[in-house]
Amino acid sequence: MCSPDAGNGAFLTYKGAKVLRASSMWKKKDPRDIPTMSQTRKPLEAIFSTSGATVTLKGNNIHGDRRHYGPDNDDSVGLYREFTLDDFIDAEDNITFSSKHLGCALIELESRYAPLLPADRKTDLLLSVKDFIFSHEPSSWRFDVTEELNGHPQVVDFTDDTTGAPHDVAKSHMSMYVNEVGHNMELVENVTACMPSSRAVAYYIHIDKPMAKGETVEL
Repeated sequence: MCSPDAGNGAFLTYKGAKVLRASSMWKKKDPRDIPTMSQTRKPLEAIFSTSGATVTLKGNNIHGDRRHYGPDNDDSVGLYREFTLDDFIDAEDNITFSSKHLGCALIELESRYAPLLPADRKTDLLLSVKDFIFSHEPSSWRFDVTEELNGHPQVVDFTDDTTGAPHDVAKSHMSMYVNEVGHNMELVENVTACMPSSRAVAYYIHIDKPMAKGETVEL
């Protein structure tokens, strides 16, 4: 649970573990029963002797694997989204939580850290000029991405073009000061940045030391 009163930071409280009800075991899917990626989702290539071509596949319901991960709704849980929260009960044992435990992994903190607005996508050169104008404030919020923009290296930057400080959309959509440990040896950097796509950055929680039920950590 992330605290809504954390201001620009965030806290995580481990509320305990749940286990699958015996009556819901039949819903569990075997990975061997899950279809592989449809051929229509793979890159397409056209070869001509005199010129190149770009092939785009369009249409409705053309991917045979579209729904094999289960229904798209907020109540579905599980690797293949085959369960609901009603399928689970509180575990009797005090099961700890760590990202290193079997079956556990990273927790998505924010689906998108940046970019949040079309103007957040900039070339590296443009941001360098902006960074100079605003005394290097924007560079403290930048992220490099692999996708190029207009043939040049691209960065994502959610600072305001008139002030150099984070814009209002960024302030209202993210925990901006996670991982700020300073000189406090008791604080741990437990949030990592990953790229879910070639042009976007997202934040994920990584808990190294096992947490007991009821324990809270600052992110």
